Amino acid sequence: EAFRQRITEIDPESLPLLDGYHVRLPTITFESRLTLYLGDHRIELINLPGHTPWETAVYLPQERGLFTTDNVFYRVHTFLHEAVPEQWLVSLEAMKRFEVDWFVPGHGQPFTDKAYLDQQAELVRRWIATIKEAVAKGWSQDETFERLPLLDPYDPESGGPERAREIRRNSVNRLYSLYSKG
Repeated sequence: EAFRQRITEIDPESLPLLDGYHVRLPTITFESRLTLYLGDHRIELINLPGHTPWETAVYLPQERGLFTTDNVFYRVHTFLHEAVPEQWLVSLEAMKRFEVDWFVPGHGQPFTDKAYLDQQAELVRRWIATIKEAVAKGWSQDETFERLPLLDPYDPESGGPERAREIRRNSVNRLYSLYSKG
């Protein structure tokens, strides 16, 4: 029901697609890495937590490509609503070590320059530092949201300023909950 509510908010025209939909639980799971073969073709699934604890990159060694999932938002507004920020930074560093010529991000257009991984990491670092600073100043969660400077130079893919505000609110809530403890 929560998912239906969310779809109602962000894409009401898609709501009929959920009629008769049932979650199908996985029959194969993995913790860190899983290699699949399709004929001579190798597909490597690698757990690289960050945007969420469950992020899985898809590495295609023969094609020299990496699907980064939501650990990379290429030139669009980044969401941190379920982030594990320090692990995200480690995962972005790990992505730089793959021998690839192209990346497909979870959001935004495909790209070929590994330098963008550093830009994504810098944005995550900026969020961490800003929220930690707000907590150190004793700001409340709401006060942090209201005083927060614009951290992300990019617009959301859709939804305009209202969507950007919602993304920012959810990101503040997540990071504030992480860094206001102990």
